[in-house]
Amino acid sequence: MLIAGLAIEMLVAPLAGFLTGHWADDHFDTAPFLLLAGLALGVFVAIRVGMRLVYVANRYEEQDNTAEAREKKLKEERFASFVEKRPELKELLDDSAGE
Repeated sequence: MLIAGLAIEMLVAPLAGFLTGHWADDHFDTAPFLLLAGLALGVFVAIRVGMRLVYVANRYEEQDNTAEAREKKLKEERFASFVEKRPELKELLDDSAGE
């Protein structure tokens, strides 16, 4: 989904800038200056949106990794408390670790 959004933004923003610049050049008789300015603005917007999408994706991935680490730590703590409450299980695990 992120790749599709990025591809659309990279295509639409420069195209919109180009078309707006072309219209403005025709309307104000300033060819090709406003067309080039519109295209440059469109490319700038596309790059800015692309960088923002990549930043958001990286941020989401970091949060996901942090959540996985917390979940793993919680499972380990629960297992440790489960083993501590059952001495026979603790002895069994100690014996198998010693072998």
